[in-house]
Amino acid sequence: MEQDISSLYGDDGGFQNDTISRNSSSLWHKIIKAGKEIDKAGIPFSSSFTRVIGNGMTTSFRFDIWLPNSTKNLCSTFPRLFALETNKSCLVAERVGNSNHGLEGYWEWTNSIRGRALSDLNNLSDSIAAGPMLSDKDDSWSWSLKSNGSFTLATRKNLVVRGIDIDPICPFCEELDEDSAHLFVKCRYTIPLWRNFFSWWHAAINIPNDIPNAINATTYNIGPENINKVMWATSRILLWLIWRWRNKLVHGPIDQRQAVKDEDIMVSLRVISHLWLSNRKKMIHGEFNSWKTNPKSLVM
Repeated sequence: MEQDISSLYGDDGGFQNDTISRNSSSLWHKIIKAGKEIDKAGIPFSSSFTRVIGNGMTTSFRFDIWLPNSTKNLCSTFPRLFALETNKSCLVAERVGNSNHGLEGYWEWTNSIRGRALSDLNNLSDSIAAGPMLSDKDDSWSWSLKSNGSFTLATRKNLVVRGIDIDPICPFCEELDEDSAHLFVKCRYTIPLWRNFFSWWHAAINIPNDIPNAINATTYNIGPENINKVMWATSRILLWLIWRWRNKLVHGPIDQRQAVKDEDIMVSLRVISHLWLSNRKKMIHGEFNSWKTNPKSLVM
């Protein structure tokens, strides 16, 4: 794997945050570590998660990476301007607006801008002018896809395309080639996970039919916005768990493969999502026993 996954969430999901990465006791540290291992294999996993600006109401102007083709956030790119900012936690919607010439900045500084800071401001203004226009849609996350619609993950079919001599058959069903769409949403081993996922949320069964559908926030519109966001975030954790489950099967002992296939991933999803969403993201509040039976009841 968001997207997610959320994270896939926070400024850049923590992939560029050394403090998070060094915290070996953190649950998210394990996700970050897994992503960086994929990076080392030459697959740009960490950078494949990008912010998609809608109304700019949930994206940090200075801490999130939201401008197209950017690899750093604005506080890192323009530290002098960051030092002069009156509201360092301001949102995109609080600092830019649509104009006839693209996005236009609305600034609030602690002191007058001059010298090198003025040059920085001109460069910043040019950058945001070329940025995405605000809309009435919610901000979201995107997981970049190849032109053929497949994730840039080292699935067996992708490895064959890269010239690696390996059997492309899915390690779970052992019936069809393992590409990203098959692995995450179409395999007879993962389809029941999605069915159980929607049942757990007491929602109509809406199993994604492809990868874009699986990462699209509208797939999880089942009620109020706060519930939709938490369900969307939980779906990202499910995607990550499917990938981890797959790797455990592929790289683990052969004599344990059937036991791995028989694992109940929903148990892990309930535990990990409760820990992460309550402790790190503060998106839910309440006891685990309530979360595992009715997650909507804990959404803040």
